Amino acid sequence: MSMATARTGRQWYSVSSVAGLTLLVLTLASLSSEVHAQVLTGNIIGTVTDDSGAVLPGVTVTLNSRALPAGPLSTTTNERGQYRFMQLNPGTYTLTTTLAGFSTYEERDLRVVVSGSVERVVVLKLASVAETITVSGQAPIVDPQKVGVTANLTQEVVEELPSRRQSVASYVKWAGGGVAPQDPSGYSANVSVMGSGTGENSILYNGIMSNTPSGGGYWAQGDVDAIEEVQVVTLGASAEYQVAQGAVFNLAVKQGTNSWKFDAQGHWYPDALQSKPIKLPCNCDLGSTGYSIERLHEYSGHAGGPLVKDRLWFFGGGMYTERAESNPGVDPRLPRTQIEHTAIGRVTWQVSERLKLSQMLENEWYAFPSLPSVTRPFETVTNLGSNKLPVYASEANWTRSSNTLIVIRATGWFNPQDYVKPLSGDTTTSFRLDQSTGIACCGVQSFGWQQRGRHGQIGKISHYIHGSSIDHNVSVGIQFEEASESQQMATPGGVQYSDLRGAPD
Repeated sequence: MSMATARTGRQWYSVSSVAGLTLLVLTLASLSSEVHAQVLTGNIIGTVTDDSGAVLPGVTVTLNSRALPAGPLSTTTNERGQYRFMQLNPGTYTLTTTLAGFSTYEERDLRVVVSGSVERVVVLKLASVAETITVSGQAPIVDPQKVGVTANLTQEVVEELPSRRQSVASYVKWAGGGVAPQDPSGYSANVSVMGSGTGENSILYNGIMSNTPSGGGYWAQGDVDAIEEVQVVTLGASAEYQVAQGAVFNLAVKQGTNSWKFDAQGHWYPDALQSKPIKLPCNCDLGSTGYSIERLHEYSGHAGGPLVKDRLWFFGGGMYTERAESNPGVDPRLPRTQIEHTAIGRVTWQVSERLKLSQMLENEWYAFPSLPSVTRPFETVTNLGSNKLPVYASEANWTRSSNTLIVIRATGWFNPQDYVKPLSGDTTTSFRLDQSTGIACCGVQSFGWQQRGRHGQIGKISHYIHGSSIDHNVSVGIQFEEASESQQMATPGGVQYSDLRGAPD
């Protein structure tokens, strides 16, 4: 629903989406289909047999990894020789199987990715003496559980990718698989996937839908150094990913472990190292200017570790970004500083062996002034900013049994008030544009405030059923999505002027 009203030189615009209710499709799937689709975690599943092909029940299977903050996980194979590890954090794992009278099998460097399943059929050999057979799982793994087209950027890849560092969504430029950046070298993270519009993609930030209600583009910028893994689903996204008209970009945030870790970094770009192939005359002491950098500094620091060992873990930190740039023909000393500061914290609590809670909170402060140019001089451009953009993600995972998983999640963000104001501070001089030259002058087109937000809740039950000849994974869930956006804008002087070659149009 949209509404536009003009009154005494002011305009009110509002766009709202009433609470949407989506029943997740009830899925009956065999073991070869997607198992317990999870937005932020993965799985390791498989079967243990002897060298004759007979299944082996009662085999002890153990997982060990730095991605397990509470320590190793163990289970035993069922009557059909099957084992299952669910809700695993992204990372590399070591899988070990032991059974009296058989050799011990150990497989290292098994890679678990977000929303992925690793399936391993382990063959144990009879052994007269104790021995361990060790293999490596580093080779590329084909995920037999996936029915869609996906790509995962692991933490090692994310940390090495070059990025303009303005938004977590900028990582998706490197995903491949039909992803075409609209601004490959710039700050924008807008991409087209297989010809889709840039507003048709879903951006999930730690399970939080960050798309704006009206335009569809991303809004919460996030903390680029807090990302653990990026998943891109270009085809075959499930209902759990919510609105998926184009691709789904799923970005998982780091969490603490039993070891304290710290990192800090800084980036700065001196103007003396920037080439200036184009210079234009300007009304300034320099006479002419090219592209100039007054300040372009970015700093970040993060820490993670145990608050209570084996039970409660913390990850947090923040980013500080400040940019002041100018176009050719513009006085570089004019005030146009762009800032973006982010503070993030995440707490994970292993309440019991079967219940885990997670809470993430983030706040963003920003100011995005338009960059003046020869055709859009300083007095015609505005500054968009806010000192409050809270982002939250709450999740509870209850492993009721080895075959039943219950997930409850509440996520969202809220922008209580964005300001849109002239850089010059002039709110009375009317805007003027010459249609033949594209040159504007005098004042800004409009100023005022904007308000937007998005909130979602989801509950899901997944149950694994052993059949006589086939296994089934049954999932049922329900999710709500509510989004709203409103603007109140004023036109300076109550009128805008249009010229054509210097004369009124």
